[in-house]
Amino acid sequence: MGSPAGTREQVSEEQPLPFDAETWAAVASALELSPQQVRIVEGLLRAMRDKQIAQATGLRVPTVRTYFERIFRRVGVRDRVELLLKIFTLAFDLLRNGSCHRS
Repeated sequence: MGSPAGTREQVSEEQPLPFDAETWAAVASALELSPQQVRIVEGLLRAMRDKQIAQATGLRVPTVRTYFERIFRRVGVRDRVELLLKIFTLAFDLLRNGSCHRS
């Protein structure tokens, strides 16, 4: 059974990304994502549903799904879970190797 109306946790563009802006910019650059692809992936990172991503980007839901398919091909993954794993692994590697946040 689903949750009662109005009790589902709201997720929005204000939900913070799991990394700071510098790390995310380095990851997005390493993955060679276009600006629109960055916005789509940011929605995924914020746990937004396709409909929420569509509303936030001004796209239709089928277009969001097409973007995901193109992102998967560009990044070399099969699905959203693999995409997230690749993003987090890359972010960890960048932080561990000091490629971000040089002191």
